[in-house]
Amino acid sequence: MKMTILADTHGNLTGVRDAVAASGEIDGIVHLGDGVSDGQQVATENRLDFWGVYGNEDYGAKFSECCMLRPDNWPILLIHGHQWDLNPYHPKDVMNDEIDSLAKFGVESGAACLFFGHTHQWYLEKRQGIILCNPGNQYKGSPEGHSFAMLKSTPESLSISIMEKTPDNKWIVKSHEQFQNKPSINIS
Repeated sequence: MKMTILADTHGNLTGVRDAVAASGEIDGIVHLGDGVSDGQQVATENRLDFWGVYGNEDYGAKFSECCMLRPDNWPILLIHGHQWDLNPYHPKDVMNDEIDSLAKFGVESGAACLFFGHTHQWYLEKRQGIILCNPGNQYKGSPEGHSFAMLKSTPESLSISIMEKTPDNKWIVKSHEQFQNKPSINIS
């Protein structure tokens, strides 16, 4: 499977469409909140599968706050992140503690990977045996560059790439992580 992962689009349908177009042929779109209806609308327009969770600014959205996907039987946990005190303006040690707490939650949930949003900054790191990923944002007023994540899965491997838009409107790979084997964790 190949999926485009977005978060924090905040009504920027043009940004969502641009990210999806840059993704090439995909099977679906995942949105991690704060604009979840943006992802759903573009998925519908393109006849793609859609998965999403609500964020702290998705008032009235009919999505859960957490869900587990299993592309090619890989357990992937989706949340927005407002449930934790994830704030990129925290001192590094405080933010590191929050990321550790998030990783622990992912491990306890049986996830091989945990996707989250909320901070508007992309993040991709293997920690405590799982991959943590924040695809960044497509928010029009953000000082951070626009970014999204690409997930590719097979029964044998899972890879995630962070795609970031350059000032000359080209998408480039900024980071990449991969699992070759599913972790030996209890998946409930």
